[in-house]
Amino acid sequence: MSKGRKFDIDVPTIVSLRHVGDTNKNYAFSIPIGDMFTGTTDSGKLFGTPLFIGRTTKISDMGIVVTTYQAGGLARIGIYGDNGNGQPGALIKAVAELDCSSNGLKTAAANVILSPNLYWLAFQANNSSISFRVANFLSIVFGFDNGGADGFYSPVWRMTRSYGALPDPFGTPDASQLGTAVVLAKLEKFS
Repeated sequence: MSKGRKFDIDVPTIVSLRHVGDTNKNYAFSIPIGDMFTGTTDSGKLFGTPLFIGRTTKISDMGIVVTTYQAGGLARIGIYGDNGNGQPGALIKAVAELDCSSNGLKTAAANVILSPNLYWLAFQANNSSISFRVANFLSIVFGFDNGGADGFYSPVWRMTRSYGALPDPFGTPDASQLGTAVVLAKLEKFS
């Protein structure tokens, strides 16, 4: 049992997910600890989860894990820079649209080099019935304050918008929340 800021919670360690049968595909997760489960997300929302980069790093691939597919299911993921106020700003990279009509790890090439800074991994699905690998209680790690009366610090920003190409810039978030679908990034040392 780890101590949270204002609550106690079981906190499993999440280091990486490995694509079954492929030892060369380790996908890092921007949140090193949190509560992982299967859940759905609102298709009318774009989500941004913080990613801290401490040294120049290449992200070769990005992905999500679909746990309950839907025919015609799609998702968009990408990377945003920080706007200077702890929120997603300019679009840095939008990867190819991901087919979520079957279960499993869905990936696409990113091939982007990031300098040390705060970035945001973005996610939006076209169907609220698709289930993904989801992380919750991310506030334990990041401590972003949403100013809410619930006493939690919510690091995931969300914005209401119709499904489509990722916007540039992200736009003004409607609210923050404790978690969302896990966006994975394959990190490679850059020299």
